[in-house]
Amino acid sequence: MSDIIGRIFGKKKSKDESVGQIRSSINKLTFRSRSFERQAMEYYEKAKESVKHRNKVAGKFYLGRWQRCQILMNRYDRMRASLEDSIQAIESASDDVEMHKALNLAAGELSQAQKLVDVEKSVEQIARTESLMREVEQTSEILSSGLGVDEDQPSVDGELEKLEAEVALEESGQLPKVPSTDRSTERREVEKELEQLKSELESSEPQSKSKKEKEKG
Repeated sequence: MSDIIGRIFGKKKSKDESVGQIRSSINKLTFRSRSFERQAMEYYEKAKESVKHRNKVAGKFYLGRWQRCQILMNRYDRMRASLEDSIQAIESASDDVEMHKALNLAAGELSQAQKLVDVEKSVEQIARTESLMREVEQTSEILSSGLGVDEDQPSVDGELEKLEAEVALEESGQLPKVPSTDRSTERREVEKELEQLKSELESSEPQSKSKKEKEKG
């Protein structure tokens, strides 16, 4: 028995390999046990036949062999049961190892999660996020109100009120009316100035292109 156990556990093997070898040994022990059981039955029948023929000496001899086979059969049965118990112990130990690994994994994940969701850091992060959100909202309000808006610039409604008052005064004769010819002349002067500026811009473009071509050459 000790040789069998030593052969099985002498080298480091995987659980499946060890269990497989133990089951192989159990099969051998079972075969031995059943062989002794068959022999015991045969010896018992021979002892019975001897007694029937009044041959006590032969009957006693066969009963002795029968007892011997019974002893060996029971011994191998106990050895087999011991190995079966060892398989159950190995499987239970393997389950314990898996459970331990699972608990370590869970503990590691929880520890990592705890580091990531530290209470103080979470509070700081929430405060920082809210502050950034407020800044973004302020920026959005500024951009949505228009770029380069002068708060001191009179509103359109104010200008409209002034214009309405001016028209009312003109119609009532309290202010002299501005001749339409004067306004037309002013408009033509503005248009002339715009045309002049456009011509200057167009004439400057060929010069810029020519300069770039010389620089490339």
